[in-house]
Amino acid sequence: MKRLANLSIITLSMIFIISCTSDNNTNSNDGNNTDRSQSNFYLPQIGEINYFEDYELDENDSPIGNPTLSEQLAIGYKTLEGFQTLMFENLNKETNLKDTMYLREDSDFLYMYFDSDDIFGGDAEGQTGMIPEFEFEPQWVKISSFTQFNWKALEVNLPEQEVEFPFGGQTINVKLKIDMLWDGEKTQGELFTIKDKNESIETVKNIININIKIDLIVPNLPIKIPGFPRENKSKLIHNISKGFGIVQTFQPTQKQDPNDEFSIPIPGNLSKLVDYD
Repeated sequence: MKRLANLSIITLSMIFIISCTSDNNTNSNDGNNTDRSQSNFYLPQIGEINYFEDYELDENDSPIGNPTLSEQLAIGYKTLEGFQTLMFENLNKETNLKDTMYLREDSDFLYMYFDSDDIFGGDAEGQTGMIPEFEFEPQWVKISSFTQFNWKALEVNLPEQEVEFPFGGQTINVKLKIDMLWDGEKTQGELFTIKDKNESIETVKNIININIKIDLIVPNLPIKIPGFPRENKSKLIHNISKGFGIVQTFQPTQKQDPNDEFSIPIPGNLSKLVDYD
């Protein structure tokens, strides 16, 4: 969809994503480790399923209403850019929409395969990107570190692209410039309870600090679009655990800035592992 009724929608889809990750060792409540916790790897094995409850959050980051249920199935391996990658199928049980996620790990990092569809909303089955002409080379995002406390997770500087933009009751062609910088930060470990199994597992907590700069330029006209350029900063917090991979993803609510008349509140999201097979 080329027409952008609201640039904040871009920001919302860029802050994404749509299911992230979690990490470390495990101890059950009765003192016995689960079979999965014996794994030397963070990612699950082929055929294993993780079940999640997904919540939208209010301005205080409290869950709103009943959760949406989703499943994440490890379906097989695929070679991407020379790396053996574990492929996951994510299923939203409410909408039956599916998308695919690719993860791999080495001794230092857990990586997610990431491209412009993930940013602009074209990842789900049967959907196309919000801004199809905006593309960048797919790359591996370092979503978690096993050895470092701070790292650069992603840096993308998209060249200016011409798009249609509603302004003053008409549609004008503008130049859109987007820069993204994601920094990773590993913090303290946390215990996480898998609700339906009544098990507690140890996880490593990771924070991805997302910084997105957006600018609109009207070519050859002395017009400045109100509210631009603008910068959006947000966080994506996830916990990972050996043998389970993703156990919790938390994206805090972005509150409206009283000093910025063009800012809008963006609801947060919480996704929690509640069961597995």
